[in-house]
Amino acid sequence: MVETDEAGFDDYVWATTLIQTLKLNLNESPFFGNYGIPAQQSVVQQVIPDYYVSITQSQFSGYFSNLAITRVSADPPTWRVNVTMHNGVALQMDILDGEGYNWYAIDGNGHTGDNGGGQPIIVG
Repeated sequence: MVETDEAGFDDYVWATTLIQTLKLNLNESPFFGNYGIPAQQSVVQQVIPDYYVSITQSQFSGYFSNLAITRVSADPPTWRVNVTMHNGVALQMDILDGEGYNWYAIDGNGHTGDNGGGQPIIVG
């Protein structure tokens, strides 16, 4: 379960909402019709929904110290989400439709953290 941290920051809650929004189809939410991306329509039209990902980034950017969403692959469409929380924690995740997701801690140089055994540190 994702909750507000001890300092009162909702960053992890908003990060979870952001990822769910990126995996949501446009108008699929019963509460927020403007959340999501038109994934099904994009497949039919063969157009990657970068415009809608950009809108989603602007909708959520105020909830974090920094938020950057960039496309890393067109086939399959994959976006990298980099978030800097208000408490200074930097997280990174790649979003691929239909896949599960994990946040990866990243260090000050932008490298994914390592647990010492070559495995990335998974947050959450």
